[in-house]
Amino acid sequence: NTLTDTNLNNVTNEELKKYYDENKEKFKQPEAVRLRYVIFQEFPSPEDSAFLKKQFETVYLNELKAGNLEDSSIIKTVNEYSITPFSDAWVKPSSYQGNAQKFLFNAKPGDVSGLLIDNDGYRVIRLLDVKESSDVYFNPIHILIKFGTDSAAAKKRAEEIYKRVKAGENISDLAATLSEDQSAAQNRGDIGWYTNNGSLVKEFEKACVNAKEGDIVGPVRTQFGYHIIKIAGKSRKEFKVAEIKKTVTVSDITRNALRKKANEFYLDLKKGDASMDTLARMFNVIVQLTPEVTKDGMIPGAGQNKTIMNFAFDKGEGKVLEPVRVQNGFGVYKIVQKIPEGYKNFDSIKTTTIKPMVIQEKKLAIMMQKAKELIPSITGNLLDMKTNPQFAPYTFQLSDSITVSKSDNSVGMDNAFYNAVFSLKDGEISQPVKGVRGIYVIKMISITPFNEADYLAKQEGIRSVLMQNKQNTLFNEWLAALTNKADIVDNRDLFF
Repeated sequence: NTLTDTNLNNVTNEELKKYYDENKEKFKQPEAVRLRYVIFQEFPSPEDSAFLKKQFETVYLNELKAGNLEDSSIIKTVNEYSITPFSDAWVKPSSYQGNAQKFLFNAKPGDVSGLLIDNDGYRVIRLLDVKESSDVYFNPIHILIKFGTDSAAAKKRAEEIYKRVKAGENISDLAATLSEDQSAAQNRGDIGWYTNNGSLVKEFEKACVNAKEGDIVGPVRTQFGYHIIKIAGKSRKEFKVAEIKKTVTVSDITRNALRKKANEFYLDLKKGDASMDTLARMFNVIVQLTPEVTKDGMIPGAGQNKTIMNFAFDKGEGKVLEPVRVQNGFGVYKIVQKIPEGYKNFDSIKTTTIKPMVIQEKKLAIMMQKAKELIPSITGNLLDMKTNPQFAPYTFQLSDSITVSKSDNSVGMDNAFYNAVFSLKDGEISQPVKGVRGIYVIKMISITPFNEADYLAKQEGIRSVLMQNKQNTLFNEWLAALTNKADIVDNRDLFF
């Protein structure tokens, strides 16, 4: 399939319509629907965060302080309250960030941190033990000056800042105002604890490894620019800890309030006094439109939700479904288009779908004629003819070993090709074969005889596999039919 004649692209409307009429089954479409919908997304509320914080302050913190390893009470406490189970493993400083790191490096065994805030929740840590590690950890505070359009000017500016830090100005204060690292405004240049493992840029890491605690080094040139670095800490410490960590989750109160809000939207939409778009603005949600969804298709954000599917195909256009639980909240769905089973509209697909098919058919017809003309010229080994200029435009391929269960990688799944292969005798050359990707001329090089002894040895195993497959198919068909007939309402979200 190597034709590039641009004239093939000149396809008339009559040719397109003729192809459509003669191949209508290719354009058959199942029953489908389109839905407009809004999702009331589920997030923990400020009250959920406040409740968890209070739990830490009044329960978890005290329990962690009171527990001990001797009677395993601290292990029970962690396993009861934390989302991660107790671990007796030694922890590297790089496992923590920010205030958790600072606590560990300044604490003594037995100390308990205050409430530590993560991006998704809270934690408290009790330091159980400390040991010296073979690894060296370092805590750099840095200021970055990017190259910009003038590398020399950037270096000069970095040198001036370096002198200010050496003279005693606070590097954290300078980082917050002068550093061009985007995170510096928040972390004041403190990027936490690292070790020599390649997680930092090579030049930066090397400077940190070679410096002592308290040293100020720079400007250090990296791919990002020039860095002024202060080693705020160096340590070989590793830690054994007990910690309680919990993420903020959606409470029943928050979920019920969200369900109530979604239901208010549904009732207002059902009344018809305001459009879906108007209500969406009032309720601060976004109206979305599904693509065409078939009965075995997927609904965005809801998958194959049976409640939505049954509603979509049983009810008429304009009907609204009461709030239904979806993956990340509650959805309200409205049917906006019912597409009956039938054939796709010619005008809607003639350019995007039918035209490429017609062009491909034209190419195949030309190639079929060329292949028929070349057949008489084929003699001897087909691969030896690659050097013949007459065959220059054609691709020659020696296939893999082919069986009824093993296709050729270069051909893929093309039934016409394999039907031709298994009809050939040893040494025979096929007539041109019209395949999916082009026209094939096939020569049978060798045929391995059927190994009856091997088949008989494996016969019972094959029978067992086929029987198991048949049983699985029958069971799945029975279960699918039973499920489709069952009148099931999914109310799990009311209880979990």
